[in-house]
Amino acid sequence: MRRTEKSLHIWILEVKGVAPKKKYFCELCLDKTLYARTSSKPKSDMCFWGERFELNSLPELEMITVNLYREADKKKRRDKNVLLGKM
Repeated sequence: MRRTEKSLHIWILEVKGVAPKKKYFCELCLDKTLYARTSSKPKSDMCFWGERFELNSLPELEMITVNLYREADKKKRRDKNVLLGKM
């Protein structure tokens, strides 16, 4: 009997071309289920995370998605995180 190991190693590096003076974060979704989230980073010259994720013993997957969000302004109660794009 063969053993199949299902794991994912991903490195979320940086984002370019977003507005300054905002905070951004990424979410890693596997088959539309949230598995990991980067920390929030303010945009100055560039928005750099350099965060590595290692996910082991995964079920069989069909879709891997990385979503980029602009964090809600905490001063505005009704403000929500805004999805800017996905890959």
